[in-house]
Amino acid sequence: MASKIESSPNPPIISVRSSEGQFLLSPNENNYNLLSKFNNFHDDSKNCRISAFDPTGKYFSYCNNSKCIIMDLEKDCLVVAEINRPRISYLKFSPKGNYLITWETFHVSKENQKEAPNLNIFETKTGNAIKSIIHKKQLERFVEWTDDEKSFAFMNNGELLFFDTTNPDVVSNRIRMENLKDFTFNSVSKCVAIFVSGKKSEPSFIRLYKYPDLVNAISNKSFFNADRVDFKWNKSGTNLLLLSSTETSQNSYYGDSTLHQINTNGESQMVQLSKKGPIYALNWNPVRDEFVVVYGTMPAKVTLFNGKSEAIFDFGTGPRNECFFNHQGSLLCLAGFGNLRGRIEVWNVSSNNRAPQELTSFQADDTTYFEWSPDGEHMLTATTAPRLRVSNGFKIWNYAGEVLYKYPMADNKELWQVEWQQGKYPIKPIVKKTNLPVVKQETKAYVPPHLRGVNKPSQIINKLHQDDEKPDKDLKIKPTNKPSDDPEKQIKNLRKKLSQIEDLKKKQASGVKLEVNQLDKIKRENEVIAELKKLGVY
Repeated sequence: MASKIESSPNPPIISVRSSEGQFLLSPNENNYNLLSKFNNFHDDSKNCRISAFDPTGKYFSYCNNSKCIIMDLEKDCLVVAEINRPRISYLKFSPKGNYLITWETFHVSKENQKEAPNLNIFETKTGNAIKSIIHKKQLERFVEWTDDEKSFAFMNNGELLFFDTTNPDVVSNRIRMENLKDFTFNSVSKCVAIFVSGKKSEPSFIRLYKYPDLVNAISNKSFFNADRVDFKWNKSGTNLLLLSSTETSQNSYYGDSTLHQINTNGESQMVQLSKKGPIYALNWNPVRDEFVVVYGTMPAKVTLFNGKSEAIFDFGTGPRNECFFNHQGSLLCLAGFGNLRGRIEVWNVSSNNRAPQELTSFQADDTTYFEWSPDGEHMLTATTAPRLRVSNGFKIWNYAGEVLYKYPMADNKELWQVEWQQGKYPIKPIVKKTNLPVVKQETKAYVPPHLRGVNKPSQIINKLHQDDEKPDKDLKIKPTNKPSDDPEKQIKNLRKKLSQIEDLKKKQASGVKLEVNQLDKIKRENEVIAELKKLGVY
């Protein structure tokens, strides 16, 4: 039976890639206790390299050891295109699924001794390449699109290039800047942020543009000690979080990290965190203008912020290093994976005006991968190779912590990749299911061999969570309203900006060399004056 994906009436499919091959699983009438092969599809190739669903859930692509295959899931896994490139190791679809980006390790052909393009953009329905270039370095993301897929961008040889899909052979726009290291192109707001690394004593900076105007920056942020920057956009593409980090520092072998915020109104600020230490994870709520940050020395602290970077709820401390919102923004998972034991907490964050409430916590040992189902009610945890080569497999849970399905791999088999098909599902009321058994694992303190059997259990002190802080009940949640339109506040902010511009102009007149972002601020003087005139005070 075909699965109509656009309106997502059926539960999402699960893709499984392992040493047993590539196959798809689907629940029987939304019953996750029983999964079966979707349309009996199973490619038993023992070396499937990579697989991916498109963002709409209509298409699925995977690469075995001979070719890349694109299937239409709405038409019973009909193969719509085959791409004869067996070395592909990266797959990603465009926002609407009409194009497929592939990358393969760069190599020189022995036959003609020529460099061949290894980054390609193919039409999904035909398999024809619309753009091919040489890109030797592997990245987490190569190409970024606008939401309508009319434009796309990528970096090549230190230059940011923009193209129109109607004429992909011609560069439609570009940003050429010394030490340009990274960029992000928001598909919704069509804003472009670039990261330029500073030289020696000069600061690094972020510059924000509104495409297609790549000359006049709408916002700037400069900072020292940044070897790399990770970008996190909010849903509307108007607020951008910047996680800057260094490779090493005097305080830590792992380097230092700081969190900044920049928006399309030209405002920027540092996000103030109340505990020293690394920043492990951060995520925006996909529905509201709120974000959560996991940070600080262990046990890590977790704080919820509004769109103005004001702390609105404190989740306390605990063994956590990950955070995941479900697609509807109603549930939040806080977890401790990797070198932590796999504890997962589920919080109800569905109300804008009520404090989050913890629903349950449970143990998911040896988890190397976590993902929410797009239905917002189920989650998937997996133990995959090569991170762990023993006890591979995956589990499906509901948000009450009940295991609905287990898929263990045989002793000599490995699980490489598992993921949910994407789709749009409505939000459902959150119910605290107290009648369901919650999977918990009792934590016992380590006892040295020479003391085993000597002390009674009551004499052994478990220190695993003794330093954990409870959520701060005094920090009440604040409604995340839109920025204030109070004229007095607007006038105060505009006068402050104008005063800063006057100070910069005096420094410039006295011969002081200004930074690029300071010069941009001076250029915006007329805009500030125009805003004050609108308010009738200039």
